[in-house]
Amino acid sequence: MLLFLISSKLQLVCDDFSDAVEITLNTVRCDKFIICAELNEKKLHIKITSDLPSNTIINVDVCRQFWGVGSSNNYTISYYSEYAAIAKWKTGTVINLDDKAWLEELQNKKEVSGNAGKPIRISEISDSVEIQIYLPLQVDNFGMKNKNLIGKEVLVANINYIQKSISIYSPLINSPAKSKLRINGKWIDISEVRPVGIIYVHQEQGTIHVDFLHNNGNVTKLEAMEVEASNDTRYYIKNNYEGEYFIIRNDGNLYWYDDFGLIMKCYKYQK
Repeated sequence: MLLFLISSKLQLVCDDFSDAVEITLNTVRCDKFIICAELNEKKLHIKITSDLPSNTIINVDVCRQFWGVGSSNNYTISYYSEYAAIAKWKTGTVINLDDKAWLEELQNKKEVSGNAGKPIRISEISDSVEIQIYLPLQVDNFGMKNKNLIGKEVLVANINYIQKSISIYSPLINSPAKSKLRINGKWIDISEVRPVGIIYVHQEQGTIHVDFLHNNGNVTKLEAMEVEASNDTRYYIKNNYEGEYFIIRNDGNLYWYDDFGLIMKCYKYQK
């Protein structure tokens, strides 16, 4: 028995029959895919309204993001992840946001990374959880590469698929302290050689931003990378060929260096 796929039709040819039997493959439209979520304390009720067939398989992942110091890459740990028929979600399902279990998994990741010589130091944990939904390849429902799945909600990139996400504000209970928050601040350069003005250092989602607020009103924006060296925590300026970095000493002042040594000393700005 041989199967031939021709222009969205199946041509079935059997040795025992002289006539061909034609089976039409119908397209499936998805013009509606709405995620509704309601949070009651730590109980997250999720419901999906969609015109997809009830046996359509989707992946639902409920996760929280975090960032490591000196890295703009985000990482996630899931509270819940499952592949299941969309029928389960059309009627609604409740997910328990167990922050204690989430923090335990975070600690496990830190220990594994530390043992591998790549320790993770947390700079920020998201105050929101994200509901991420993805419709994967399923030949039985939509044909090869989901080519029979069409509609306003369908994306195309090698295969036809659906991907949606929403965020729900839910701060982590007993969140660990953020690392190296003392680098967030402003320092003023009072040197007579080349006064910069004010240096503003701040972290956002793992990235260490260094803004030079020049006396003439101009602003130079840089990014830094944290490196432990010679018993100091250095913040090397990215994409800098002079090897420039700064250190914040115990006196609270910021010391700026390059390959040849100290360039300037900046005092903590109190205004």
